[in-house]
Amino acid sequence: MTEAMEARRAALDAMRGEPITLDALTGRWSILQRKRGHRHSTDDVLTAWYALQHGPRVDATLDLGAGIGTVGLLTLHGLGEGAEATTWRPKSRSSPYPVRTAPAGAA
Repeated sequence: MTEAMEARRAALDAMRGEPITLDALTGRWSILQRKRGHRHSTDDVLTAWYALQHGPRVDATLDLGAGIGTVGLLTLHGLGEGAEATTWRPKSRSSPYPVRTAPAGAA
């Protein structure tokens, strides 16, 4: 874990008052997430892959009922530059903050 990522992990740990881990998702993707509770899994990776392989080619996606947003983010990444994703999920303990979507490649 880089020093910058450790600092982000520690800040989230302190802000949320619970353990946060940095876990590999796929390839170069990693995710900061709660140690306990809803977490990403291989289901997220497979669902995004299936959507990209078998769904129509689109420039925008809508993920209704997103858990922690990994399916939407992985799909957005797979759609490439200029694509947009909107995710919606009920307010939850996993993330009580609104989901922010950004174009693929945005920082």
